[in-house]
Amino acid sequence: MGQALDLAVTVKDPDNLPARSGRRPPRTPEQIYRPPQSIVVSSGPGERFSWIIYRGPADRASFEPVQMKTYMDSRVYANSPWSPPFTIPMPPEDNRWTAAVTFDTPGEYVLRGVASDGSMFTYQNVTVTVTR
Repeated sequence: MGQALDLAVTVKDPDNLPARSGRRPPRTPEQIYRPPQSIVVSSGPGERFSWIIYRGPADRASFEPVQMKTYMDSRVYANSPWSPPFTIPMPPEDNRWTAAVTFDTPGEYVLRGVASDGSMFTYQNVTVTVTR
């Protein structure tokens, strides 16, 4: 409690679709047409990753750096990929995203890491037990 817990995750987008400008892989004949697998309101291409408090008192934990929202919030300056004038940051060179979380209250928390390429989302949960 009160001490930062370092978090690190490597995110990979195996198909690079939708492609970020300048990073499009060569297409093979079977990739010319790909039916949509999900539809997301224009959030822009590019890998992104955020941690959230999935279970536990979210107001008793803080992340450094502040994590962008993982849900659609189109209000202006809402720290969301869907809110103007938000610009999706470039992913780290090695696709290794780092953050630290500090808990103010003991208890069991479930952190959820959410990765997205602008179209598809995936997540992984991590359980953390915080003691005094």
